[in-house]
Amino acid sequence: MSPNSFWDFSLAIYAKDGVAPACLRLQDKHGFDVNLLLFACWSARYCELTLNKPAWRTLLAETRDWRDTIITPLRDVRRRLKVQKIGGYPKNETGLRAAVQQIELDCERIEQDFLATRIVGLRLDGTLSAGAGFDSQKAVMGSLEALANQLGVRPNAQHLADFSLLAVAAGRLDRDFRSI
Repeated sequence: MSPNSFWDFSLAIYAKDGVAPACLRLQDKHGFDVNLLLFACWSARYCELTLNKPAWRTLLAETRDWRDTIITPLRDVRRRLKVQKIGGYPKNETGLRAAVQQIELDCERIEQDFLATRIVGLRLDGTLSAGAGFDSQKAVMGSLEALANQLGVRPNAQHLADFSLLAVAAGRLDRDFRSI
């Protein structure tokens, strides 16, 4: 396990059936950050926290510049390398695309390392809830609905189905991914 249990959790949950397509659908169609979706799952499941709208406002502000100026442009380049041609000439960009993808993943991990360090501050600022009888699946749903609200997205049936899939997948992980 790496020093960042959130990263290890993310790798494990992302490999579960349906999780990657749900995350990418929420990202590409509705502007969700996959790292924040996964952070909602991890913080509920292993830190017993429900992230509310003020917590999301803070986290979105703290990660916005990194996401907008580093991760999103790298993702765009990687995706364009699938179809981009130079002068109509077919190219073999597989190695370059893999290199850009690795840099993109490294940058995603930096964001996750940052988010993992924020868990202590979020616990202390009073904007989160935990306690006896904590239901992590309900906490994931509540956190994701609060994130959607903060993003100005009104959750529809597809959003709720994707949120539920993430909540169930987080609940079914058999390893312990406690906070750092």
